[in-house]
Amino acid sequence: MNDSESGALKSCWDCLLHLAAVIRNFEGPVRFCSLRFGKNEAVRINSLLEPQKGTAGAAVIFGEDNAGIPFKNIQGCFVLRNYIHIAEIGDVRLPQQIIRLIKTYAPYCFAPLHAQSNQKAFAISHLAQSLDSRIATVSGDSKWIGSPDNLVHAHRMRALCDGVLIGARTLKKDRPRLTVRHVRGRNPTRIVIGSSIDYPNSLLDASPDPVVLIGVRRAFGDAKIDSIEMSRVNGLIPTSDILRELYRKGIMSVLIEGGSITLSRFIKENNIDILQLHISPMMIGKGLDSFLLPPVKSIAESYRFKTWRYVQQDEGIMFIGAFTQNG
Repeated sequence: MNDSESGALKSCWDCLLHLAAVIRNFEGPVRFCSLRFGKNEAVRINSLLEPQKGTAGAAVIFGEDNAGIPFKNIQGCFVLRNYIHIAEIGDVRLPQQIIRLIKTYAPYCFAPLHAQSNQKAFAISHLAQSLDSRIATVSGDSKWIGSPDNLVHAHRMRALCDGVLIGARTLKKDRPRLTVRHVRGRNPTRIVIGSSIDYPNSLLDASPDPVVLIGVRRAFGDAKIDSIEMSRVNGLIPTSDILRELYRKGIMSVLIEGGSITLSRFIKENNIDILQLHISPMMIGKGLDSFLLPPVKSIAESYRFKTWRYVQQDEGIMFIGAFTQNG
């Protein structure tokens, strides 16, 4: 990639961040949007930008008509990708890297519209595992299961989402920062769920951005922490209630990063819109499982996907799918 293409790629990413911010406050049907990269970056909804000398641009068009996209009736951002057609604006050709960037991340920019239709946060999960379905060794070591490309992807997803969510065990064990460090963008609201949550030193030390603790039975007396107690069913807060509460707090999209207990609860209760699973070409043996789902009696009762695809990431692959139950 030459310097010109690298600059255009960075400009395109900035336009996608801008698009996500614009969509969040946009009212009315979305038929298409147009992006302009370069010196005079710009984003428009339902109107075309004029080409300018020395800039590249793209019109991201959905479908073939002007009816707008029925976000409540499609399979979230995953199927939205299938609606995308990219038309170049002006005479500057778009490199394949930019086309891939738009097709990969533009759909998630429209997650707020899906959230508004369903009155709950749009939920995306992301994790990296070995070939034998481990997310860490027995000792808890999980560094470098994911590849460098997957690390950048995870931080791009954080930058596009309003919140990133983990369970209390993951906070205690991994002491994560949950910030955007490998790409440009704003840090998401850091969210931890659990009935017993340690003081989130690692989160507060990493960034002054908001921290939300859901399910805590005590307040920490810290202005930086928003503690929320919610009603439980059989000792647990329903994940649908969590997503609705996040939506009420203005968090339209949430990236669920772990651990396996938290992620499995959202899957079991049919509250994951998109599952992203990076699979690395390694085998760990005994270790921490990716998922802790209850057994099914027959294959017919297994968790199935309505639609899916595979994307190569460095030496590994990433599975991206939308569950049948969400349809």
